[in-house]
Amino acid sequence: MRCSHCFEWVKRFKTGQEFVKDEEHGNRPSTATDICHVEEVRAKVLENGHFELFEQSNISEGSVRTILIEYVDTHRVSEPTTRQECLRECHNKHGHVLYKSLGVSPMLDGRFGDKKCECVMHVNLMDAVEKITGKATEFKELFENNSEEGMKWLIAHGFRVVHKNLQPRVQHSHSNTGNHSSDNTGKHSSRRTEKHSSSKTGRHSSSKTEKYSSSTTEKHSPVFYSSSNTEKPPPSSSTPSEVEEKQRAKAQCRSECHQTHGYVFFAGWYPITDGQLQGTECHCVISQPLIEVLEQLGHNKGQETWAVDLKNVSEKNPEEGKKWLENQGFKTCTTNPYPSGCHSPDSTRKHSSSTTGKHSSSNNGNHSSSKTKKHLKFRLPFFTSSSPSSPPSPPKKEDSRQSNCKEECHQKHGHWHIPHGSYSFPIMDGHLRDGKCECIIFHPFIAFLVKLGRENEHGTWAIDFETLFKKNPEEGMKWLEEKGFKRCATTYEECRAECHEKHGWVNIGVAAPILEGDFKDKKCKCVISPSLIRYLGERNFDPTKFTDLFKINPEEGMKWLEEKSFERCDANSDPSGCHSPDSPRNHSARTTGKHASPDQEPDASTSSRKRELVRTTGFKRSGQ
Repeated sequence: MRCSHCFEWVKRFKTGQEFVKDEEHGNRPSTATDICHVEEVRAKVLENGHFELFEQSNISEGSVRTILIEYVDTHRVSEPTTRQECLRECHNKHGHVLYKSLGVSPMLDGRFGDKKCECVMHVNLMDAVEKITGKATEFKELFENNSEEGMKWLIAHGFRVVHKNLQPRVQHSHSNTGNHSSDNTGKHSSRRTEKHSSSKTGRHSSSKTEKYSSSTTEKHSPVFYSSSNTEKPPPSSSTPSEVEEKQRAKAQCRSECHQTHGYVFFAGWYPITDGQLQGTECHCVISQPLIEVLEQLGHNKGQETWAVDLKNVSEKNPEEGKKWLENQGFKTCTTNPYPSGCHSPDSTRKHSSSTTGKHSSSNNGNHSSSKTKKHLKFRLPFFTSSSPSSPPSPPKKEDSRQSNCKEECHQKHGHWHIPHGSYSFPIMDGHLRDGKCECIIFHPFIAFLVKLGRENEHGTWAIDFETLFKKNPEEGMKWLEEKGFKRCATTYEECRAECHEKHGWVNIGVAAPILEGDFKDKKCKCVISPSLIRYLGERNFDPTKFTDLFKINPEEGMKWLEEKSFERCDANSDPSGCHSPDSPRNHSARTTGKHASPDQEPDASTSSRKRELVRTTGFKRSGQ
């Protein structure tokens, strides 16, 4: 059971709740959807729906959502309330756009700020329009005035607008494979088979279950808008299940190419190759978004031929292109290059079929289509053809000297938090050349500056930083601070100081910081001060109330402390004016052993002891 769930459960019992039941799949006691809460929400919905239910009912927002959908049978018709809902709504509003090997890009992107969703033109689409036609501004103005005219303009310039209800489903790799023949039913567990509808799991009618013929794959192509039918989807003799089969085959082709040739990092992970399905043949070609980013990065670094060189090297063998990228110092990953070790954009952690081998036709060979088996033979990472179900072999260990070189260069100028973001980049990266460690500017950091500068209409940010940094590293770091970057703490002392300054101090007899620094794995994380939690418990206050409020909104936690008569001190000020609720305003005698006059200057030994106390414990005595 997670701590937050336990705290919430205990808190509800303290308020007098007695009825508890076990959730069907919860493995923990819960009062989230008991009969009292259901009836309370139902009554408020019937009375008036124009308010924040979870605020007036004193039930958590997640529980209210569950009750509304699963028990009261209501459906959301208001504005999106999360970033994911905003993205989904904007992506589906006008569909997706396709141009040659560009891949599928949403027409609109969603920006979710101040709890409001705003749909704007997708940056990838605008880049493609500008590169291909040079008329991105004209298209944007036309689309904003009349979306239908904007879509017709795209079609007239060679783009294809994919119907929003038929966009490729590439997020879940288990839905991209083709285990649909009758001899493959054993590959799926009964639990997964029951959850999927008949049109998605291959539970076709008897005529389709007996064979999964190649004629289906060859005959039907993805459904697109054309210039003659922009108002409605084009008529097609193919059934929905056949269209989905084609979409799955196309998505499987892309996923196989991504997993076979890996990914490269440019301020984000890009697949090195993309899959193009021609009939029943899957061809891996160099990824167009990768080419575009490389062109921009090469232009900023004075390497205009990078994109052309990669195309030429990769034309015969994509693996040569991957080696070329590694030789240029770019970071590559064989599979799943996402934060928790590796996670492909085409799959989710729960069912990455490309790595488990449970659903891939390349490993089990159970498709009845001979052509599909012939042309979709891919070597999946970490697996051999003789033992597809063997466990993955551990990746090769990086040379310790190279690893030490990278770490040394990363620490040289530190990691920097990006503006308004939750992740950081090192400025320098290390490479061994002729046995010597050489520090160079980190390529992904430059690529991120290119992207960030373009979003803020400052296309020279990368060049400006690189020029300043090579001339004088201190000037380069000052430039970063001016643009909103912040250097991460590199030591435990810096981490503590950073956390102390974040929300200041509070008086508990001595001035204690509200946040303490946790520097595990050389990463700074601010946590609520254990001394403050311990003090609240000793004084019969509810520590869980404070921690819950503070985690949701730090300002709410601070208001709670003020309501309990705690006084807050600024991190850099003398906290002598702060007093705990159970101590008199003048308590210098308790802390120093004598009553001091307000005008009395402290002697040198007292000041020395104060500085030593702050340095070693992080606490400032309130009476000094």
